[in-house]
Parts: sequence; C-alpha cells; structure tokens
Amino acid sequence: MPSSVTVQPDSVLATVNYAGKIVGRGRQPAVPSLGESNLKFVGHTVEIHNARKTRDEFDLDVQGFQLVDHRSAYAQSRDRALLDEHYHDEMVELLRRVTGAREVLPDRTGLVLRLPEEAGTGGYHAPVTWAHTDYTEHSSGQFRDILFGSRTPPLAPYTRWGIYQAWRVTSPPPQDTLLAVTDGRTVADGNWVVFDGMREPIDEPGNVWEARLCKADAELRWYYFADMTPDEVLIFKGYDSREATRRDVFHTAFEVPYPEGTVKVARSSVEARYFVFWD
Repeated sequence: MPSSVTVQPDSVLATVNYAGKIVGRGRQPAVPSLGESNLKFVGHTVEIHNARKTRDEFDLDVQGFQLVDHRSAYAQSRDRALLDEHYHDEMVELLRRVTGAREVLPDRTGLVLRLPEEAGTGGYHAPVTWAHTDYTEHSSGQFRDILFGSRTPPLAPYTRWGIYQAWRVTSPPPQDTLLAVTDGRTVADGNWVVFDGMREPIDEPGNVWEARLCKADAELRWYYFADMTPDEVLIFKGYDSREATRRDVFHTAFEVPYPEGTVKVARSSVEARYFVFWD
C-alpha cells in the first residue's frame, strides 16, 4: 500500500503550462463534434511553494485561496446523483461559515468528479494541466443570470457576490497530481488570454463561455498543499465583485515530484462551484 507519509519540502520545481501563441480567438471544445481546440501552451519550470506548513497565513480575501478542514459524509461517493443531492448541502454550510455570506447557492451544472478508473471512457475528466481561470467578469455574470436570474423566490438584494470553487481529493496521499494556485496578488492585470469554452448543445445559454489562460510571468507566486487528504477542501476564488478583495487565482494540475521510489496514488477528486451573496 502507498505510504501517506512523504517528505514535504518547502517548495518543488514542476512544469506549469502557460498560454502560447494562439491564432485568432481561442476555443476549447469539450467534445470532438464541436471541432478542435486551437489553444497552445508553453511549459515553464517554476517553483511551487508548499503552503502546508504555513496554511494559517492564507486567506480568501488576501491571497484568494484557503485550505479548510472539513469531513464529508458524501465526498468519496462515486454516485454523481448522490453527490449532487447531498455533497452540495454540506459545502453550502461550510462556505457560509467560512465566508460569512448571507446566501450560498451551488452551481448544480458544474460538479466534476475525476476518477482515474474511468480513464478512456466518455465520462472521464482528466486533470487540466494548464494555468487558467474558469471565468471572466463577463462569464461570471452570465452564469449567475442563467442559473439564478429567474429563481423563485428571486434573490434578495445584495451588495457583493462571488464565485468560490471547492477542490477536494478523494484518494489518499501521496497523489500523483495536485492543484497549484497563484497568490492572486501576484497576477498582473491583463496577464492572460481570453478563450471560449464550448460544450453541447452549443445553442443552449451558457454553453459557450469566456475563460482565461495565464501568460508566463516570473513575478507569479505559485502554491500547493502537499499530501492533501479527503478531510480537507481547497477553496479559491473564481470571481469577486468587490474590487478591494478581487483576486485572479489561476490554477493548474501538476505532477508532484517525489523522491525516487515513492509509490504514488492516482489522484481522484471532486470539484464544485458556489455562488456567494452578501448583504
């Protein structure tokens, strides 16, 4: 059996794939029937800092991400319907507590279950190994209006809103890949390329949306949490309407370098998104 005890260095060197030269508007279809992706990437070896030892120094409104202890009764289920029914309820309560928000609503179209045993099947979601955000300011508002614009009862008036993403491993350490995130304060304004994500049916509202690729920049500071467990959740910002706390948290899966001979576990994870509203 793989050991859950590994050496945890203060940082590791790993490859991060940044935006390359893209001809025309970038597009990333989810299925071959929508055509081919024209996204291009350039790999750079970067230092990714281990935030495990200083985890209490990280805050959603400062760096844009935070590791939170949370034991879930449902996270390790392979039943997507069960997760959609119950896991979201658990996470809504957690996010309400962590953020102090009045209301937290799940994006029930956005739960992703990554299971290595499904590799090679149509349901498999491979880890995304290029630096990106899932939203722009435009697409954030687009998804909010599509999901909740006709809600009954309607949303009460709010002064601030955001999208928070919750990332949890469901396999034990040491995992072969983990998630790296940027300190949002180190992302220079405009240091990205906008592209269109696409899924079927293409004419349904929200099935073409803007996302962003990160450009290489030596000033970017990357972090990860070594040896994550299923009883932890990495929460990070997808969008924040309040300018003072807005953070562009780019993220990417990366192959964790371990000492020679380490027996790694194929990472499985559950990933979900939540719309958060404050009075």
